[in-house]
Amino acid sequence: PAGAGTPNVSSLNFTAGTTVANAAFVRLGVNGEITIRNSAGSTHVLVDVIGYGGASGSRLVNVTPARIKDTRSGLGGAGIAGPGITQNLQVTGAGGVPAGATAVVLNVTAVDPTVTAFVTVWPAGVARPTVSNINTRVGTTVPNLVVVRLPTSGGNTGQISIFNSAGNTHLLVDVLGYFSSSAPSGGVTGATPTRVLDTRAGGAALGDAETRTVQTGIFGSRAVIINVTAVDPSATGFLTVYPGDGGRPNASNVNFYAGRTAPNLVVVQPAADGTIKVYNSAGVTHLLVDVVGRFDG
Repeated sequence: PAGAGTPNVSSLNFTAGTTVANAAFVRLGVNGEITIRNSAGSTHVLVDVIGYGGASGSRLVNVTPARIKDTRSGLGGAGIAGPGITQNLQVTGAGGVPAGATAVVLNVTAVDPTVTAFVTVWPAGVARPTVSNINTRVGTTVPNLVVVRLPTSGGNTGQISIFNSAGNTHLLVDVLGYFSSSAPSGGVTGATPTRVLDTRAGGAALGDAETRTVQTGIFGSRAVIINVTAVDPSATGFLTVYPGDGGRPNASNVNFYAGRTAPNLVVVQPAADGTIKVYNSAGVTHLLVDVVGRFDG
């Protein structure tokens, strides 16, 4: 937030010559402004607004993370996403999202793209916006958290559109939650970003197939908004984040490669004791968890 000191957290990790995206949730500071700090070198910056939290509107409902699209297996219809192709996906009625949901929280992943390109996600039935959600690189798997409005009437009710700008890429879509005007009262609160875990600071790195319990310090909230970063992983793999009192779902939140630091924004319901769990699929990686907000109610 503008006007506040620079917190000891990160929102986006990048390497020379690559274009990298990440969702960010931030409390508005002085005059409705945010501050963006670049740690090293020079970089162009794009900022796309996808929503805001206010005193009124729909409320978040958590679901057990669920995969509703996987073009590798045909789940969710349609095959691999080709160049310049738009695929529509029915979200309501899948992954615990009911009819009437006004928006959805998704983790969308581009798997093994053949060229450098971008992926855009938006409500079906309207013109494609001039924004991007995922920036892809040849042969890499890249995820990003997406919050997208769902049409509530017409021929595209409950659907989203996904556009691939160039080349071919497989797509994964995991549901993390949805918004509903009929959900219990509650609101979203932005926090001064706070790092609650850094395994480099005297802790043990996350091992191969290890699950780590993390204390978020958020109690009694419907969900916590966190930025999760895999630092200097030793192998190619993924992280899955889920409630501290739940079983591990068939979903992923962060995809990483050996030697590359990879972040992603995550919305997850903490257990009653404030804990979440983080599973590492392969190799050894250090782990950062930064709390940036919460959903109350």
